[in-house]
Amino acid sequence: MEAAKKILHRQGLKGFSVAAIAAEAGVAKASFYYYFPSQEALVGNIAEGLLEEEAEAMLQAVNAASDGIRALGALMRCRVERYKGDFPSFRLLYLWTEVLGLEEGAVAKIAYPRAARVQGRLEERLKEDQAEGRLHPEVSPRELASVAWCTAQGLLSLASGMTALGGTLRFPIERLCEEAAKNLERGAEIRPGTTT
Repeated sequence: MEAAKKILHRQGLKGFSVAAIAAEAGVAKASFYYYFPSQEALVGNIAEGLLEEEAEAMLQAVNAASDGIRALGALMRCRVERYKGDFPSFRLLYLWTEVLGLEEGAVAKIAYPRAARVQGRLEERLKEDQAEGRLHPEVSPRELASVAWCTAQGLLSLASGMTALGGTLRFPIERLCEEAAKNLERGAEIRPGTTT
């Protein structure tokens, strides 16, 4: 798995093959199949580890926030911070798996439960805010949690793509994330003295 990660970081998809991975690991190509039944199984194992690390980091960020509304921004900042210096891992999880392939049912097995854990916790915190009168009553906590996730995903996709093409963003990704997080938080919050 470490050899495969090195290939992905160094060469991207162009160099990612069973032969290249075996050579990087210093084993015969046939030895690869002793550990993994297919390239898709390897990708699934790498993805599972990355997704677990991502989910744990985001849960910590969501739980550490002072309330659900601040947890929206915390989730976004955590995702951007996690991948801004590691676009190859982001690409593997969210862009390349379509090309590299995953074993049937892998998304339901490895991705959905972890995303549900994070999104569910954020939704709980937002519902608490709503019950306490801080979150607008017409806002759907579940959908708002998804907006935060998708906004960070979009920022990372854009920055990753620009980097891969040798370009740059007009503003640093951290600055864009901060602006998006602040606006999402402001838009969701009921301020004292305002009407709903």
